[in-house]
Amino acid sequence: MRIAYPIPGFAWNTMVNVGAGILRGVTGVLELPAGIVLLPFEADLEPLFDPAIDNEALVDWQNGIYDVKFAVDYTTAGAG
Repeated sequence: MRIAYPIPGFAWNTMVNVGAGILRGVTGVLELPAGIVLLPFEADLEPLFDPAIDNEALVDWQNGIYDVKFAVDYTTAGAG
């Protein structure tokens, strides 16, 4: 079993990865013309969710050079 399973398993995993890569490449090529056409237009859409920068965080240290913020609470709405 140590020899019988890895050989077809390797082939299976390789083919799945190749197929997924081809699918991602084809969808990217299909989306590229629409993206190039829409590139010069301004998007007038409001964001769906509040920015996470407004949420509370375990560490929120703001200084004049660089703001340090990590362990952000993503489960509550923004404070703004």
